[in-house]
Amino acid sequence: MQNLFQKITFLLLLFSLISLKILAQSDSSSLVCITDKENIVSSAMEGEWFSQQEGYTMIFKKDSTVLEQIPTKYHDFLKDKIIYSAGYITIKSETKTYTEDKPYFLTVLHGNPHIFWFRERNGDPLGDSESFNAFIAIGESPLDDLLYMGGDFNNQPFLRFTRVKK
Repeated sequence: MQNLFQKITFLLLLFSLISLKILAQSDSSSLVCITDKENIVSSAMEGEWFSQQEGYTMIFKKDSTVLEQIPTKYHDFLKDKIIYSAGYITIKSETKTYTEDKPYFLTVLHGNPHIFWFRERNGDPLGDSESFNAFIAIGESPLDDLLYMGGDFNNQPFLRFTRVKK
């Protein structure tokens, strides 16, 4: 009788663990943004930035609900990554808006803060992803902050942006 009780208990525990694993996997399709005030890029990136070198402006607006729009084909890539910030990015020059309110998210790639953003391709508003390395140097006041935007890889030069407004 005790042996039967042990087998039933074992099977119930096994069933519970399998059920939890299935629930965790079905929930893994949801992307989550982790707020970390110590993450310099995440905590300081929101606002408007201007590059004298290129003559264009980048505007970051945080909105974690944007993660609901990220295509599922990227979820596998993101499953082991932390998303520190998400929202919308606008890139414009004095004469042209290149992107307007395109979804972005900030994660870490090869140890570097890395921003991914999406644009239209073949009629799909999120059909193409672009990315770049980013660093922020905090100034004495927010208007003294500097944003450095690099390329996809670490062998590309960085552009310097100054904060226009927070």
